[in-house]
Amino acid sequence: MKRLYAFFLVIAIALMPLANAFASAGDVTIDFTDRDVYFSRTATDGSTVYFLSDTVIYAWTAGAADVTGYRILMEELESEDISDNGYVSAIGVYCDNGEVYAIVAVYGYDEEYNSSLGSVYGVRLKLEGETAMPEIATAPLDWEPLTESYDYGSYARYVNSCTAVDGVLYITSYGDIGSEAFAVPLNGKYASKLEDITEPVVMGRYKDGALFFLEYDYNKPEEASFVAYDPASDTVSALGEMEIENYTVPNGLVYSEKDDAFYFCEKGSVVRYDMSSGEKTAVNDIIASNYSIDSAYILDNGFYAACSYNGFYVRNTDPDQRSSKRIMICNSVSSAAVQKAYPVYTNEHGDVSVGISNDYIEDSAVTEAMLNRVSDFDIYVVSANMGAYSACFNRGYTAEMTGNEKIDAMFAEMYPSVAKAFSKDGVILAVPVSSYSDGFGVSAELLEKIGLTMEDIPSNWEDFVKWIPEGASLLEGKDVVLFDQWMTDKDLRWELFTWIFLDYMKYLTYAGQEQGYNTDMLYSLLKSVEDLDLSPLGLREAQEENVLYDESGDEYYASVEPAPAYDDGLGTLFTSYVSQTSEGSYGEYVPMAMSMTKDTPFILQMEMNVAFVNPFSENRDEAIAYLGYIIDNLEASHLSNISPERNEPVRSRYYETEKAYVDEQIADLKKLIEECSEEEKQALEASLADMNSYKEYIEERDWEVSPEGIEWLRAHDDTIVVSTYNPQYSDEEGVIGNLLSQYMDHSIDLRTLLSSIDKKVQMMYLEEN
Repeated sequence: MKRLYAFFLVIAIALMPLANAFASAGDVTIDFTDRDVYFSRTATDGSTVYFLSDTVIYAWTAGAADVTGYRILMEELESEDISDNGYVSAIGVYCDNGEVYAIVAVYGYDEEYNSSLGSVYGVRLKLEGETAMPEIATAPLDWEPLTESYDYGSYARYVNSCTAVDGVLYITSYGDIGSEAFAVPLNGKYASKLEDITEPVVMGRYKDGALFFLEYDYNKPEEASFVAYDPASDTVSALGEMEIENYTVPNGLVYSEKDDAFYFCEKGSVVRYDMSSGEKTAVNDIIASNYSIDSAYILDNGFYAACSYNGFYVRNTDPDQRSSKRIMICNSVSSAAVQKAYPVYTNEHGDVSVGISNDYIEDSAVTEAMLNRVSDFDIYVVSANMGAYSACFNRGYTAEMTGNEKIDAMFAEMYPSVAKAFSKDGVILAVPVSSYSDGFGVSAELLEKIGLTMEDIPSNWEDFVKWIPEGASLLEGKDVVLFDQWMTDKDLRWELFTWIFLDYMKYLTYAGQEQGYNTDMLYSLLKSVEDLDLSPLGLREAQEENVLYDESGDEYYASVEPAPAYDDGLGTLFTSYVSQTSEGSYGEYVPMAMSMTKDTPFILQMEMNVAFVNPFSENRDEAIAYLGYIIDNLEASHLSNISPERNEPVRSRYYETEKAYVDEQIADLKKLIEECSEEEKQALEASLADMNSYKEYIEERDWEVSPEGIEWLRAHDDTIVVSTYNPQYSDEEGVIGNLLSQYMDHSIDLRTLLSSIDKKVQMMYLEEN
């Protein structure tokens, strides 16, 4: 495993790009998306920010263009005999008196090779060259309150945030009852839970040596509470309340003693929050969203620094430094291409400031913004299924983009059916940025095993439902079952209903929405599921749910009777979802081209996310130009899905590194086998066989665009349609979902269900168009 960490460290450091030029003086963005590292623990001494990732610590110092990586020499700790039979793992990081420390957990193995937590230490890290020399700096810490114990071992809890104050670590961590705060003395004395701090979602430094906590109870979602904790007196005092909308708690929250104000990220902006007045002021733009930020700091120079799972951002907090030209992007579907376009665009357009919000946006917020001609967002990146997108497209609330070289070139090579979905009369109004399609699948290997072919299985729902009892009888005495063993009869009936209902939605995209849902065809298909005799399948019957309640009387758990033992020797013939696009690397399961009836065609419906420009944007040209940079960063699989000209297989970006690692392991094992004793030989040969099998798996499955996926897609590309509006997904009131629940609970019959859905959908279409 150490080899693997060291190998990926070299790759990670090699991939690190330069930082970017920005509109606000001193701004820095460092993208971690393609570096194969994940930073979940950070700390700062005020001028340097540290990022811990497995056995590597990275550092960024104010003014630097990028982070620098240092491999932590864990073997130096192990050589001190703190881990005789196990391993050590860095689980946290903190700064104290200008030095950086890792929190290191020592694990041991029992005779059954279960891993159990031993001791936990504070370890000083001396950073030199490309390594970090560790030195144990504390007595063993009392980690008992932060330890999770199981039948198979014990583990140190994940450290959410950590700060050192006067010889004590203050830590927030998630446990069985939610987030908790602890005080852990560095001298090894007893640790304690801060009982007066409840549901702490954020912790940070406050004024006068205190800490602040933001407390938030998800059962009372409209309000969060700020409290101050004084370590010297061990007392808690209330600071104030903050109104919360849509459970959007301000992660990335930090206090600035200089301004006596809090800062956080909201909708693509860095916001200054005045506690006394409740006033929010946007001071800069940022591309991190609330939900992605793990930690944030105010540096000694007054800049705001935020750390997320895929990037590090430093922002000037002086609003006078903001550019007059700004593009705000609502990246509601979190498209990676939107993020990747950012550094290139900002390097080449230094006079334009860009903010990206990855927060989900409701239909009503988009349509209301358009109706009121609001330009809060210049670019929207949303699902094409979204009712608001359909409304904007149909009502002319999408800016014309024809004439941009990159956009025109993209549309010139698209399937006509795809290009038509995002243009009118030859005028381009939106750009598809990602796509997927999935459907019903069957195991070709198991078909052959039981003596059947694809032609023996009905490829339309009308005949397939009738065939199920016959299919079950064909499998009697064989080690193959039709459907997942965990399903009850009720589960399977609901699965069949759902597959048919979703495929009917696809059929309406092709046949026209005027067909509606209250049709004889859909009724007949779903009625056949309702009346289907499932007894030949031998499924267990669904039991009444056992609803449990907590002390306050709230329902918190429901279960059915335990399932019978899962038989690993049984293969499952059919699966719910198999990719129907170019990235499909099918392995055992291949997609089936299922139609509604033998007289209706198979529909290959592409679900897509789409980007369009607000026609009321004050910086429309800059926004359209940004879309060109998004196109430069689109996934190869998406481009293959929408263009018949892209037929070359493309390997996964991890393929070369994985293959190199496997080849190295195979070579090492072969050398060991040549030199080992007879007693060791059998185990090493088994490891070699496993590694060779893994190499075969990589060769077969490690594709972004696979040969099998291209072949299947091109064989069915004359049936491609784009799903541009799904009423069920746009039903913010949940009417359709409630109707389906009533049907499953036998409160309404099938005809009432379809009639009610039909009326609701017709009304939704009238509202959207």
